[in-house]
Amino acid sequence: MPDYEELLARLRKLEDENHRLAARIDELTAEEPVNRRGMFKRVALGAAALAVGAEVVTAPEAAAGEGDGLPIRFGVMNMGTSSTGMMMDAINAPGLDVNNTGAADRNSLACAIRGRTFTYGVVGMSESHVGMVGMSTLDEKDLLTVPQPAGVAGIGRNPGAAGVYGRSVDNEGVTGVSTGTAGVHGNCQNDNGIGVFGDGSYGAVGVYGHSGRNSGVLGIANEGYGIRGLANTPQGTGVMGIAIKASGQSITPAAVTGDADAQVGLQGVSNTANAVVGTSGSARGGVFTGGAAQVRLVPGKSATPPANGQTGDLYADSAGNLWYCKQGSWLKLA
Repeated sequence: MPDYEELLARLRKLEDENHRLAARIDELTAEEPVNRRGMFKRVALGAAALAVGAEVVTAPEAAAGEGDGLPIRFGVMNMGTSSTGMMMDAINAPGLDVNNTGAADRNSLACAIRGRTFTYGVVGMSESHVGMVGMSTLDEKDLLTVPQPAGVAGIGRNPGAAGVYGRSVDNEGVTGVSTGTAGVHGNCQNDNGIGVFGDGSYGAVGVYGHSGRNSGVLGIANEGYGIRGLANTPQGTGVMGIAIKASGQSITPAAVTGDADAQVGLQGVSNTANAVVGTSGSARGGVFTGGAAQVRLVPGKSATPPANGQTGDLYADSAGNLWYCKQGSWLKLA
């Protein structure tokens, strides 16, 4: 008997709930006219609740949908099959300003605006200046610091903030493509800064340049160094040049090293100045080791040494004779 009484009590409770939900559907219908699809949504919501016999909280007002003519509502999903447009005439003010005060923790997934789709999540377009600007600052006047038109501009005003940050699992973090000048341009206005900085992990390449017919990396300086390489440890090499294939020989760490298997390891060419200069404060200016010979002097075109010799010059004449210059006078050594 107690089981029957409990079952009867549950049936009465469900019946009361059915009456309450039916009354609520009538109230929603009377509040504002709806189209057929909106009615089906509400009837389906009430029918689903009646089928399971659950205690359902009063449903929120319907969100705007295609053809409903309803305003966009916060806190609910607004559904539609065509775009939603807004026309603004705001002077010196944003057309749409969204402030999410709940997005206070940098480790949180909260944001002010999020775009999600299979193609373009967020698209910014401009007729004359910048399509989209990302700023790590709350000072809107920083928008005026963007000097030139761009599709995307990044401004990092807060301490330690980057203007643009890109990250990828298996491809480029940031890719720049140009058919005119430079794919990526870096400009640092601090005398102690760096225009373009590349940092690789312990085994990765910091900066990589490649070209089919031109220079992979080109450095130009008005007063400093066009290209500068720095090794921070005694085991490092400042600049390493490899021609096609490395020699495989054991290489002593150096500021500049040229390595090749079948090509010239290091070459200097000049029309009016010294092609190669080696200087040391306390050791030798040059040390040479070779299997065929340590040093070779290619015979000159003249049968006699030049008249403007300097002390210490060595000259091989056209006949292969070796001359040494001392205080402006040439001595034939062999």
